[in-house]
Amino acid sequence: MAYVHDILRTVLIYTSVISGISQSTCRPPGTDGIPFCCPFYFLKNKTCEECPPGYFNPTNDINCSLPCGYPTYGALCESRCYCSMEDCNHVYGCPVTSTSSQARKLTSLILSKSIPNKGKY
Repeated sequence: MAYVHDILRTVLIYTSVISGISQSTCRPPGTDGIPFCCPFYFLKNKTCEECPPGYFNPTNDINCSLPCGYPTYGALCESRCYCSMEDCNHVYGCPVTSTSSQARKLTSLILSKSIPNKGKY
């Protein structure tokens, strides 16, 4: 499913770039005065508003119902996760791990491998 989101997102971005559209409105308002919003925007009070971070709107619905597809996340799905699909959150990205926490785990692992068992002597 995420693969389909990636393909759709890529096609929509390239279409926008080729046609020179880089704004929230992909098609000007028609006779009814309602514009057609681009994929990362939704219609609110006859204007195109940006979707909340982590979501997009490929079908020009009244809300942004689809989450960004892996490995993308955040505002306009422009940020990229460099962690596993399970860990990547479509709004916030990869979980933050502290360097000190990682260092403690590594030190513990090294010590456990380098200290011989007392029972062997």
